[in-house]
Amino acid sequence: MTPEPQPLPEEISAVLQFLGRTRAGYGYLPRREIAKIKASMMNQWSRWHPLTPEALERGCLDAGFRPDEASKIAGYLTRRHNGHRLVPSESRDFRFSKLEPATRTVHVQRTPKHSQEW
Repeated sequence: MTPEPQPLPEEISAVLQFLGRTRAGYGYLPRREIAKIKASMMNQWSRWHPLTPEALERGCLDAGFRPDEASKIAGYLTRRHNGHRLVPSESRDFRFSKLEPATRTVHVQRTPKHSQEW
């Protein structure tokens, strides 16, 4: 019998939910958001250190990431656990502030394309 997986800390869950909403808006995870994750893992290691890569990957999938994106982010955590540095392409000093968990869903209305849709 396998032990029940531990839930993610609330602040990590809030970060992943924020990134999941950003990802949903674009249809993919933008490069600048990946750079922010790398920078946060380097600058806020005490926040990320207690996590296992498997728990982070599961959290990413729950937040709406594609499996390859979740695997990539879990791979960054594995690299950090092994003592490697992550070099973000931008946002080197970025730190996620304390994010509040999303309490409501925001629906974005698309812009009408034809006068008949107004």
